[in-house]
Amino acid sequence: MMGTEPTRLRVATLNCRDAGWTADRRVPGIDLALPGHEEPIEHLYKRITEIGEFHRARLERVLEGVGTKRVRFAFFVTEEPPYFRTEAMGSLQYARALARRNERVIAMYSLETIGFYSSAPGSQIYPAPFGLMFPDRGDFVAFVGMLGSRALVRKTIRSFRSHTAFPSIGGVAPGFVPGIGWSDHWAFAEHGFEAVMITDTAPFRYPHYHRPSDTPDKIDAEKVARVVKGIERVIRDLGNEQ
Repeated sequence: MMGTEPTRLRVATLNCRDAGWTADRRVPGIDLALPGHEEPIEHLYKRITEIGEFHRARLERVLEGVGTKRVRFAFFVTEEPPYFRTEAMGSLQYARALARRNERVIAMYSLETIGFYSSAPGSQIYPAPFGLMFPDRGDFVAFVGMLGSRALVRKTIRSFRSHTAFPSIGGVAPGFVPGIGWSDHWAFAEHGFEAVMITDTAPFRYPHYHRPSDTPDKIDAEKVARVVKGIERVIRDLGNEQ
């Protein structure tokens, strides 16, 4: 997500126990939202630290040339049911804390599944009525927002297409439409922040979604790399806006 404070890579984990926030500097380079629970979390730190160290250089490279805005990388837990849209949802706790502190968040990007693409006819389906207006080939990346994020969706698509030769679609819709609010961007929208889900549309395309057959060989690494590079350029554009 992106705010208006000076650019820096936040060094903290955030623990949502009892709706409070505590900083822990053992995990460099990422924010981690952990909904309240009573079991010790020390066993998580080693794995999280390894993830943070592995990606830190890449994240710092993304921050170069972003301008004066702060970019914050957050890794959320408990996004899936039965926690989705409940008080135990990590991103909901995080967004609520931002709102309580009156932080100005100008954009939140929720990176959903972005690894599967197919040019086969009929490989893409949609919730009604979107199948009447969008292609039936699952070869694109989608930028999806709730109704209050229309401006950010348009700005994001415009930037992505200006830099990246990769098929893309996008739009906004009410949250009751299946799939529109199925990620952490929903939590930010609940608190008035503009937020966009970036996705390959998951179960509307991927036949192995949430199944044992969902294995790494299904990922199209070359297309993922192109999409990620495009997202990086979007962040740079947004960060350099006056």
